[in-house]
Amino acid sequence: MDNKGFKILIPEYKIQRKTWEIAHKISEKHRGQTPPVMICVLNGGFMFFTELVKSMDIDVEIDFVRVKSYDASTNTFDKTSIVKDVELDLHGKTVYIVDDILETGSTMKELLIHINQKSPAEINTVTLLKRKQCNHPLDYFGFELEDKSWVYGYGLDNKGIMRNYRNIYIYE
Repeated sequence: MDNKGFKILIPEYKIQRKTWEIAHKISEKHRGQTPPVMICVLNGGFMFFTELVKSMDIDVEIDFVRVKSYDASTNTFDKTSIVKDVELDLHGKTVYIVDDILETGSTMKELLIHINQKSPAEINTVTLLKRKQCNHPLDYFGFELEDKSWVYGYGLDNKGIMRNYRNIYIYE
């Protein structure tokens, strides 16, 4: 891994601490109830999602959805489309959509519409990062980003690579 030109924006230990806090809040909300369904938004949400569900001390159901909302070869946003749908029956269940970052809210909006068509009892949204200028509502988020710089690592990519980095980086 060559991190030349990159600066750590959020170190792994802070990500883990914030992830544990969110996991604890969700666990407390559902203790003694029917297990919620945790849906990971692929590809970017996989690292945050994994740490989140590992940190929860309640039973959960797990599923995945893959959404294409930007062109990885150019890091530009495009029309949102569902590439892989959830497989669990969501009817009457409490659902959590877990993603890496809320940029503009358009992907989350499309996901909420899509998941709502499956008749869950409740839908909650969770992201690791949120852009300050985005006013789309979230139930839980880890960190708010002040500027619009592209961030990499911890599931977030730079033209398809760098998802495996342990910290979140910003290019200097």
